[in-house]
Amino acid sequence: MPLFSTRSKRTPIIGLDIGSYAIKATQFGVQNRELKLVGYGMLNLPEGVIVSGNIVKPDYLKEALSSLFSFYSFTGN
Repeated sequence: MPLFSTRSKRTPIIGLDIGSYAIKATQFGVQNRELKLVGYGMLNLPEGVIVSGNIVKPDYLKEALSSLFSFYSFTGN
């Protein structure tokens, strides 16, 4: 059984990496019953938003995520 179902085209698969210095996002779609990378974006974070793996400034992180998804036109929920 595959890890992700390729039957539904309605729900995009989005990967998110939140690091100390940047946020990276990827979006995958289904084409010909295979997962394909359809989007990638990255946004640098200022020092102090994430410290030792802890979110220190959640409001800033929320705005940064919103900006990242808006700028790179990611779709989905």
